Amino acid sequence: MDCTFRTPEGNFNYRVAGVICQDDKLLVMKEEATPHWYLPGGRVKLHEAAEAALKREIEEELGLPITIQRPLWLVESFFVLEGTEDKFHELCLYYLVDLPYTELPAADVWRQKDSDGAEHIFRWLTVEEVKETHFYPVCLKESFPNLPNHLEICQGD
Repeated sequence: MDCTFRTPEGNFNYRVAGVICQDDKLLVMKEEATPHWYLPGGRVKLHEAAEAALKREIEEELGLPITIQRPLWLVESFFVLEGTEDKFHELCLYYLVDLPYTELPAADVWRQKDSDGAEHIFRWLTVEEVKETHFYPVCLKESFPNLPNHLEICQGD
């Protein structure tokens, strides 16, 4: 069971996400109907460690194993999902990770189905594109490519 629940006042999510960088580019993803880009990852399951959840989620989305380097941010966000009136309170742990880049498609943009068959669009963003693209979390937009050396707590948008 995912660490997420709905109430009449809104929804709560506990997520993890991976910051994957290569040659000063950042890997982001989205679905066709989603107006913004975000980092690979997903919801943590009840009684699942955050790092185990991140490894599972990246494996499901990209089909590749990862090596977790260090935690970067704990981001607390309050938002209304674009295109809906669904209110969210979300906690997300962001980790710097490495993966076998040679097994990724060579293109800057590609589509790939996850282990559940859902199609995602993946894209490498340059430093300038990170600043200009409709992308979350905002704290990453403000600091990339200079990532923190220790865990920081940020307020998300």
